Order: sequence, then structure tokens, then C-alpha cells
Amino acid sequence: VDDAIIDVENVVRRLRENQVRPLAERVPASIVVRDATLEIRGSIVFATLIIVLVFLPVFGLSGIEGRLLGPLAAAYIVALLASLVVALVVTPALSFAFLPRARSIVNGHDGWLASVLKGRFARDLPRALDRPFLILTLALVLLVGASAAMTRSPASASGTA
Repeated sequence: VDDAIIDVENVVRRLRENQVRPLAERVPASIVVRDATLEIRGSIVFATLIIVLVFLPVFGLSGIEGRLLGPLAAAYIVALLASLVVALVVTPALSFAFLPRARSIVNGHDGWLASVLKGRFARDLPRALDRPFLILTLALVLLVGASAAMTRSPASASGTA
């Protein structure tokens, strides 16, 4: 799913860039979608292959660990590879079918929720960056609180996971 999201985000970005060009310089949507997809295809493939490679040593486990984790690793790898195939084949086709006529691309603006969130982020990020000690302290307090809550949960008290 992550692969498809990355692909769609890049297609949307490229379609918006194409939409703001002067009419004489605009490229057909099919070419924009194709080029946007090809632009990130290598990154998507390599990122997925790296994750698959990380799970391969699980198949070398013996005993109960191997019998328990082997099928989980196999299922995860199959799901990742299926997601990659969808991102490489289905997502570009759906992007071409639906995105060029999307209101946010034709009108050149985000929806109301994205606009609100982006505005808040743009307002709050500089304040957070100006106070790194406060942010790190808050993160540490939240980590300690979460750790304390986990040690008091019924699952950790009974010794089962």
C-alpha cells in the first residue's frame, strides 16, 4: 500500500505542476502520469526489495521459532511483493483514469481538511523548531508515560504477550 501511496502522491504533484503551466506548455495527462510513475519506480522497487531482504534470515531459524515466524515472514513478503505489483501496474492505470479530472488538480488547491492541516503545520512547525529542548522533553515524558503504562497492563503483569 505504501508503494501505491508514494506513486499517487508523485502523480498528483506532477499533474498539479502541469496544470499551472501556460496552456501551450502543458503535456498530455497520460505522459505526465507515465513520467511521474517512472520517476519513482526505481525507488519503490529498491525500497521493497530491501524490506524483503531483511525478512529472509527468518527462514534460517530452526525449531519453534522457525515454525512460528517462517509462515509470518512468507506472508509478509508475499504481501509486499503483491503491493509492489499493484503499485507498478494497477496504480498508474487508476491514476490516469481518475486523477487528471480530479477537482483538486483541476482547481489547483487542496481540500478543506488538507488546507487546515497544512496551515496548522506551517504555523506550529517553526515554533516547535525554535524550542528543541521543550519538544525533546515532551517526547521523553510521553515515552516514560507509555513505558509505565505498559508495565502496568494486564498482559505484562501476567507474563503473557
